[in-house]
Amino acid sequence: MRELISYLYISCALIGCGPRPAEEAPQVVATLPIIKLIVEPILGDLSVVTLLPDGASPHVYQPKPSDIRLLGDSQLIISAHEHIDGWSATLSDTPHFALFESVAEAESRGEGSEVLDPHYWSDPNSVLKALPNLVNKLCSVFESKCPALRRRATAFSVRIDSMSSHLEEVFQSALEVGSSGPDGTVNTACYITAQPFIDRYIDRFGLARIGPISQESEQEPTPASLAALLEKAEQRRCRSLIVQSALDNRAILNLAADLDWDVIEVDPLGVTATSYEDYLGSLAISLKPSGQ
Repeated sequence: MRELISYLYISCALIGCGPRPAEEAPQVVATLPIIKLIVEPILGDLSVVTLLPDGASPHVYQPKPSDIRLLGDSQLIISAHEHIDGWSATLSDTPHFALFESVAEAESRGEGSEVLDPHYWSDPNSVLKALPNLVNKLCSVFESKCPALRRRATAFSVRIDSMSSHLEEVFQSALEVGSSGPDGTVNTACYITAQPFIDRYIDRFGLARIGPISQESEQEPTPASLAALLEKAEQRRCRSLIVQSALDNRAILNLAADLDWDVIEVDPLGVTATSYEDYLGSLAISLKPSGQ
């Protein structure tokens, strides 16, 4: 037995028998994939991970103990807005920054505090407005990195502005070549939204929309509100319904089938996008009007 213990001791000394070193904790945790796409180009060599698993909805997400540890080990948590992922501010004592809080405050100033569509990131102008405060927060946490953070933020802003201008041209060209109706007028691209998750993108690029059918994914529209929406859709010849890919859309898809609507499924959280610019472009591809 003594010989066996001696053998094991020597073996452990040579190859190591202690616990495996834990993977280094990320310096920044982004709650949503789209937040990571916005933050990552600015961070440089600072590490960032996404908290929300692919395909999950932030509205019903339940953090695991490992998620709590991840947040506690990081140096900064970045979320979107209290109406989307505000729960993240209560999970850890780690410094927390809501990316679009200042944008929401500026919007609501003098107009009430109700937020109809908290998915600010779908409008590139909102992201541009949010970047200065984001960089200031990053500089307060990572002081030695501040000059580089500001340089990368400036370069990122230029890319966002360039992509936004390009998409303006894309959508304007699509509208100009739109099919004409019986009265000779051009049919503007028109969309029906299932919930308010892409309204800001549609409004930003001058498209027409009706809806949302309901304010929340679990909320059923009243018969009166649905009848009014269907009447408006008929009048404006809206026949394209936009739904979120991460939700159970069976009920609303049955409605679309009954009405012979086209269905456009989009990913509002940027799960499959490789960059924020790619996210904006992929939405344009998804929303391209039928027949154009």
